[in-house]
Amino acid sequence: MLTPIKERNEELGFKDFRRFLDVLAKDKVRISSENDNSELYFTEWFNEEIEERLKVFRKLNSEEKEIPEFLARSLELGSLRVVPEDNKISIYDESIDYLEESQRNGLGKLAGLLNQEELYTGHYSKDNKNRYLLSPPQLIIYDELVIPIIILTLFKSGHILVHFSFELKKVSANKISSNAWNLSIDNYELPTEIRENVRVGEVKSMQAIANIYIEYFEAIFKTEWSVSYMQHLCLSEYSYQPDVFKNKESKNFNEAIYRILFAPIFKHQLKSEEKYEDLLRNQLYDFSKYYNLYAGYNRIVSCFSKHYKDATKEQLQFNGYSEEELKELQLSNENIYNTATQATITAIENILIKKSNIEQVSSSNANKLNINMPFNQLIDIEVLDTKLYLGEFYKNFYTYESVIRFSEFLEEKCGNYLRFNEAKIYKEKIESIIKIKKEKLVYNATLLGSLLTIFLTLLFSYSALESITKGFGVKKL
Repeated sequence: MLTPIKERNEELGFKDFRRFLDVLAKDKVRISSENDNSELYFTEWFNEEIEERLKVFRKLNSEEKEIPEFLARSLELGSLRVVPEDNKISIYDESIDYLEESQRNGLGKLAGLLNQEELYTGHYSKDNKNRYLLSPPQLIIYDELVIPIIILTLFKSGHILVHFSFELKKVSANKISSNAWNLSIDNYELPTEIRENVRVGEVKSMQAIANIYIEYFEAIFKTEWSVSYMQHLCLSEYSYQPDVFKNKESKNFNEAIYRILFAPIFKHQLKSEEKYEDLLRNQLYDFSKYYNLYAGYNRIVSCFSKHYKDATKEQLQFNGYSEEELKELQLSNENIYNTATQATITAIENILIKKSNIEQVSSSNANKLNINMPFNQLIDIEVLDTKLYLGEFYKNFYTYESVIRFSEFLEEKCGNYLRFNEAKIYKEKIESIIKIKKEKLVYNATLLGSLLTIFLTLLFSYSALESITKGFGVKKL
């Protein structure tokens, strides 16, 4: 989550939103567009890039020249198929471009977020935000080509969310744990527009890639950001995967989840089976017997059981899908991850925005708590806090109960990262100082009244005071 580092209010936030939209409309890192019928498609410049990649590949291949590593890994050359159609000949290229294929999945993921948000939350997505697909880097992680899906969300409040997602296979829990989720990168290639706008230093991890995109948005939006992170790991096929979730899972399953959720965990930090059960039970959100979710600090781990796909197909059949439609339906790992994202993303967005609002109130240099702060500055802090709270209140008041319940779960389990309790104490201290200053003002006013009475008594004789009081119609007691 990116938040502009400056004092904000609803009006300024919306101005930033409009300005960001204008910049993004012309920016070639954005690769998705939407027509009046809400249909998503690739931008013209991304289609041109895909065509150019294939031309370059065929040319280098025909000339028997060396093909660059990422082009060779991400494009599989196929034959040209000639098909006669209605008195004409059509030529089909059967090559497979994994960059294009991955981003078509990205369009599907983006469409799912836009279409399903109202179902999950009761709010139409574009009431509060706009979402776009961004041009991805190509990465080599553990000797495998990885092409992330990157979705940019612009909120009308001026916040920005950059959502990276990618699929990894055959990665051990130990690797994820020892790297504290910050996976190592063997090699990478960035989009042209990113390379031209950001000075890229040493890049050896996913965090470094994320930082490059943050720097890019600072450059094109001309805005400095305060950054918050939330990480979500979705496990759809894994060792020790239960058929369905029960009250008690296997020792190996619990140890693996413990290693991941509380990473980094090394061998000397491992605990007993009973300890794993107690710790994980406390971090568990039980969606169903097919889907368990664990949360802690700024991490979420979604776990799906072996029978999740079967249960989903049974539900679809109950909803009216035919056998033929079910055969065509493929519940891939990407589909499962999209389900987990759609079920959780609104709550994640809400708590990250809440975190940024709290930080604006309590952590800016101007608002460092001080007993000697002027009374009007304390009131300004209270007013700002109330404005930001009302923005959240009106946005979430009609949200479904399930979203509210899950948001409260995340706030509790990720409390050490979100620091909402500390913010509550800060607010209480502000109110306490305001109360003390009010009491002091009343005391000073009372003391001043007494001193003024004594002064007037000394300044005027009794007869003069009697004449003054008669003149003002004051009766003797």
